[in-house]
Amino acid sequence: NLVTNGDFAVDSNWIKESDEWTISGGSANASNTLDNFFQENVVEIGKYYQVTYTVTNYSAGTVRVELPANANPGIERDANGTYTEILLSAGTTLMFEGRTAFTGSIDNVIVKELNGFPAVTSGNPAFSSDAP
Repeated sequence: NLVTNGDFAVDSNWIKESDEWTISGGSANASNTLDNFFQENVVEIGKYYQVTYTVTNYSAGTVRVELPANANPGIERDANGTYTEILLSAGTTLMFEGRTAFTGSIDNVIVKELNGFPAVTSGNPAFSSDAP
């Protein structure tokens, strides 16, 4: 895992753009936010990553993961669940963005670099097109 403190055990390693994001109780918690929280120097430009995270305590709005800021965003999420996405990084920052007044929590963030040129098939299993 390339993320530091992805389990939010302590309030460190993450930058919060506003007080609408807090880290407590083992999760990053949002209250009606359109702002971001992020961790710098997690990924490299031009590489593919598998990002897994859990949304809990969901009550409103949407949230998405980005590598980074709008360049290569993930899917907007509006329900509790564990999500896995494959993203191409356009920067070095791992970011979560409250898209539409998100209220809920993020936990268990895991980022893994993928080798080769991954793609997604039905059901979202990753594979590499350069494999023999």
